[in-house]
Amino acid sequence: MRIEATAGIDAEETLGAGTAGFRADGNGVSLAIDDVDLVIDAAFFAGGGTNNPFTNYSAYCVSKILLMKMCELLDDELPDLNAFIVGPGFLPTKIHAPTFANPDAAGENYAKTVDFHSEQARAATCRDIYDCVNWCVAQGRDVVGGRNIAAVHDPWRSDGEWLAAQLRRDGNRFKLRRAGNIGTPAGVTR
Repeated sequence: MRIEATAGIDAEETLGAGTAGFRADGNGVSLAIDDVDLVIDAAFFAGGGTNNPFTNYSAYCVSKILLMKMCELLDDELPDLNAFIVGPGFLPTKIHAPTFANPDAAGENYAKTVDFHSEQARAATCRDIYDCVNWCVAQGRDVVGGRNIAAVHDPWRSDGEWLAAQLRRDGNRFKLRRAGNIGTPAGVTR
């Protein structure tokens, strides 16, 4: 399939000799690239609340979980796209202003936010995030496509070869999954 323009962008001009575009139909979304041998890297960011309840911030958490699942689905559907999530860790940004402005409504999150703001050693730096995104791009789709990599907590920097091998070996790692729920306990019938 050849698409000459998508969303007002002249793909021929953007990519040179080849053309690219997205197509959506009842069978999903596909990326069409003609005469161009490349994988497009797309980094997204998802932070707090994706692994544990984050009281009073459910809309924020759900948006991040949806983004994580979207990357996984895009990875499955689009072989020319390396979509991955970087969890930047705690970043002292303006999103925390409502928590500081209304400690009673924030509940226990107020104390957590104050702790994070005062203990910068646990916070990510822009360099951490930049380096993590570059590591993910360098690893490629076979390693990080559809996955959630934590810039601060995962060993991509200290033991990147080991981590890449683990991710190649197990297609479910660093994705939204239930784990350890297979089988029935002894004495329980179906």
